[in-house]
Amino acid sequence: MTQILFIQASPRAKSIAHNLADQLLCRLQLLYPDATVTTRDLIDGIPLVTDASIAAMYTPADQRTAAQQDLLKTADTLIDEITSKSDILVIATPMHNWGMPAALKAWFDWVVQARQTFRYLPDGSGMEGLLQNRKTYLILVTGGTKLHAAMDFMTPHILFLLNTMGIKDIEIVAVDGTGLPNAAEIIQAARDQIEGLRAT
Repeated sequence: MTQILFIQASPRAKSIAHNLADQLLCRLQLLYPDATVTTRDLIDGIPLVTDASIAAMYTPADQRTAAQQDLLKTADTLIDEITSKSDILVIATPMHNWGMPAALKAWFDWVVQARQTFRYLPDGSGMEGLLQNRKTYLILVTGGTKLHAAMDFMTPHILFLLNTMGIKDIEIVAVDGTGLPNAAEIIQAARDQIEGLRAT
């Protein structure tokens, strides 16, 4: 059974990111008829990492208080979703002020965790991601900033965080220009790309 984890980061209930994500999920379910979809919609926000939650993370599990365990419920849930329910990962997000939305950054802050989704190499030479073999699709929507341009601080940040967790098989559906005169062409190109996807 193929498990798809869908992270919806657009704060707008009806957005281009939502619509394209719906199309992508339908396409994936055609390609993988046995697929199940777990949706994590960040529209209502997500708790932020705090001093208390960081202290709880660094407390051995068997020594955590009930209050600390409660603080880490968000981390436990989100990490379980990405580690055990994401043969395929889908993230749909707009660009906000040339970066990712705050809710998506908060999601990454919870799931990019040492010893759970990545580890530091014993010799101090770097890091190793612990989440391998996850095909990932990014739907990245901007009003006019071209992806990978000098002002695009979203795309490299997302790619770096995914790579840190070992996720490197990534396909980007670029919708970088919804506020431009040729927006309809840009959106149609994204739709055509999605319809052209094949099973891997």
